Amino acid sequence: GAVYFVPSKHLELADPRLDVSTRSSGDKWEVTIRAERLARFVELRAGGKPRVWGDNYFDLPARAGRKVYCPRLPGETIASFRRGLRVRSLWDAGGVR
Repeated sequence: GAVYFVPSKHLELADPRLDVSTRSSGDKWEVTIRAERLARFVELRAGGKPRVWGDNYFDLPARAGRKVYCPRLPGETIASFRRGLRVRSLWDAGGVR
């Protein structure tokens, strides 16, 4: 893991420029997130409905990617999943700039 020499609230973060793609993977959705710069506390949510994610809070180093899976809900399409998907980081929260 990474070591930060100041608390997260004191980091001077830049826009991580997250790139998000989704695809069907059997009975699950696969979400791939890539960051151009460090992304602290990446958060994933989808459609406001409870989900069991493989991991929905994590850090993403610069120029790194990560795949995360969550179950497909009954009747859910890739289009409806994408519309409800929200991916944000500490930078998006506006608390650290």
